[in-house]
Amino acid sequence: MLLQNIKTKITIAALIATCVLFVSAVADFSDKPVFVPPGTQQFGNADAGREYLFTGDFIKSGLPYGYFTLLSGKDKHNYLKRTGKNANVPFGFNVVKAENGITIVVPTCLQCHAQLLNDSLVIGLGNTELDFSNFGKQIPFCNKWLQVL
Repeated sequence: MLLQNIKTKITIAALIATCVLFVSAVADFSDKPVFVPPGTQQFGNADAGREYLFTGDFIKSGLPYGYFTLLSGKDKHNYLKRTGKNANVPFGFNVVKAENGITIVVPTCLQCHAQLLNDSLVIGLGNTELDFSNFGKQIPFCNKWLQVL
């Protein structure tokens, strides 16, 4: 029994040593930069892309518009200068028609990729006011919605 335990330990040690030698032979531990070749530039219509970001239905699931405004009220700022029902929701949401015809409010990229700075909306700036480890309790709309549940 003792001999078998020694053989097992030697086998395990040999496997570990083999793995370490293999990894050290294959891996490159240097901090040298790696060249990334340039890609082909894609072209498009920037104005159309901006409009789709501000009003588009790229996310297909959300709350019905009436429930959303009941829980959060209507946004008074309209930082994106939108019209219609989109003017009544915060910049991080769009109002769109669901496949079943219901008008819904959906989250957008701007929840994380825009932030107010000196009462101006800066698109592309990361949102430093959200803590995703405590998500839902910080956003007034989500907080009200969680209390209803």
